[in-house]
Amino acid sequence: MQSTHVDWKKIVTHPIALLAFLLLTVFLVYLPALSVPPYLDDNSAILNNTRVTDIKNISLIFRDFFVGRGLVQLSLALEWHYFDDEIRAMHGFNILYHLLAAMLVYFCVRAVRRFLYPGSQNEWRRYAGLGAALVFALHPVNTQPVTYIISRANILATIFFLAGIFFPLKIYFLYRARERTFWARCLWFASMLAVFAVCFLLGLGSKEIIVTLPLVWLMLLACAWRRERILTILKRLSLFCLPFAILFIAYFIYRKVTLGAYLSFPDIEARSPWVNFGTQICIMVLYYIPRTLIPVNLLFRPPFPLVNSIGDPRLLLSVLVLILIGMIALYLFRKKTEISLGIFWFFVTLAPTSTLIPLWDLIAERRLYLSMIGAALIAESLFFYLWKQSRRPIRLAAVNYSAAVVILFSVLTLMRNVEYQNPTRFWHKEHLYSPYNLENLHNYLYRLSQNNHGDEAKKVLQNLNWDKIKEQNEFIDTGSLDSLIRLMLNYRIEVEYASMLAEKNAEKYPSPFTLNTYQLALMVQHRFKDAMEIIDKTLAMDRNHVDTLFNKAFIFRIFGLYSSAEECLAMAMRLRPDDIVLLEEQVELYRAMKKDTGPIETKIEALKGKNKYASEIDLKSSL
Repeated sequence: MQSTHVDWKKIVTHPIALLAFLLLTVFLVYLPALSVPPYLDDNSAILNNTRVTDIKNISLIFRDFFVGRGLVQLSLALEWHYFDDEIRAMHGFNILYHLLAAMLVYFCVRAVRRFLYPGSQNEWRRYAGLGAALVFALHPVNTQPVTYIISRANILATIFFLAGIFFPLKIYFLYRARERTFWARCLWFASMLAVFAVCFLLGLGSKEIIVTLPLVWLMLLACAWRRERILTILKRLSLFCLPFAILFIAYFIYRKVTLGAYLSFPDIEARSPWVNFGTQICIMVLYYIPRTLIPVNLLFRPPFPLVNSIGDPRLLLSVLVLILIGMIALYLFRKKTEISLGIFWFFVTLAPTSTLIPLWDLIAERRLYLSMIGAALIAESLFFYLWKQSRRPIRLAAVNYSAAVVILFSVLTLMRNVEYQNPTRFWHKEHLYSPYNLENLHNYLYRLSQNNHGDEAKKVLQNLNWDKIKEQNEFIDTGSLDSLIRLMLNYRIEVEYASMLAEKNAEKYPSPFTLNTYQLALMVQHRFKDAMEIIDKTLAMDRNHVDTLFNKAFIFRIFGLYSSAEECLAMAMRLRPDDIVLLEEQVELYRAMKKDTGPIETKIEALKGKNKYASEIDLKSSL
């Protein structure tokens, strides 16, 4: 009689079983994210984005697919349409995409190790990729890109980045096992290039960070040829650079034709590029690397003073650390190739948004999502190095330490997801750590006002050190300064100073946005004649600026010019017919004109009932 004994130990320790257990753990850790409300750009990019909320506008997504993160918008639009505008569904898909990315890390790392060490039969090879997938999937820093819905761009770009490495390698392994004729080689290379191009284009529809994929591929090839002379490696890389260079040139020409510029950043001159560059270097060394190693005290908008001098000790220290890390990577290039690759991966994928491009948003932990794969590869390589040591105590210590890290990461990630569930407490914490970060201040006060704690919000504003804010005024970006001005006007805090700031901001960066804030400052002070001059100037710049048309209608109503007010309001409502603020102003106008307001009030109630997230949308500060 044949034995039916099942070897459970063999089943449980199988790599696929361990991967399944890891994915289940990640899913459970991220379950609280399903109850997280929209944050920041979730409002403008999802709730207030008609490309997402109206499936009829799907053609607009394809029109700007490669420069407007079309794949992200397309996925959100389909979820909004088929899941009845349910935010929980979007969170659920973000988690699923994260699980898919973790799976691809596992398979991609295995393929990379096979490519770098062909024919290797090490005892730990069957578990290759698990450690990297574990670190990547459970690292607390990755909470932000998963839980912050619109940061799905990072996840999708990472998925196609990994696919652009894994699938070409699989094609390479397939053809390497067959007869190597000339035509087979041509077919192999063409197939690899075609798959790479598809992944690259889909990645462009997710986030522009995919442009670093060719650089990682070149480093991967250099690592595979590490036994050759340096000159030989450089000659070979120069041949492979050609298709990548053509791809780069084609993409940037496309951006130039579509956007009218290679890079489209309206505030790029508002702060010196050298200040941005020096500060980002310090952030990379003094914030990103420490948070990668010890992921505690994570913040959405961490405080980090600007680097205004080349002699800043932080900058000198950061440069020395980067030089040291570079020397380590070169030293390990032939001895521990995968560690050298991991270092290169980490810094190259982080560089565009953290050194080369001067973004106002100096720190964002979501930028580490793709880079974390490089760190995970290093962590796994160090573990295997310790495991290969023959002494049992070292192996035991490595296992115990890894288990402790897994538990700690799981707990910290779970706690971080729970923090996101309560926006008021979330922004209160952010405000405590950086009380003069104007975006944190705005978000905290907005949540207080949404929860009917207006008096507490006013008290927070009154207790601020305004002199310190005035000192930092030169280093405040246009958007944050505008938010501060509107808060000051809303709560009548130092109105004259707010008006001066608004005038200065509008003069320095004239746009309908800054001019509109200046209009509000003048209107709060009942300087309606001056406000009308700024309104006319704004409409000369953009005759369809809805908020300015609203202000003009408001002033006309105040002075009893009802027909002119009705005309301005009608122009604004043709552009935004379902804007609740405009409808409420129409109610006030009709009451002044002694007209029936019943149908309009009914429409307002219907719109508020239809939009379950109306309280999350900052339509307009009531002045």
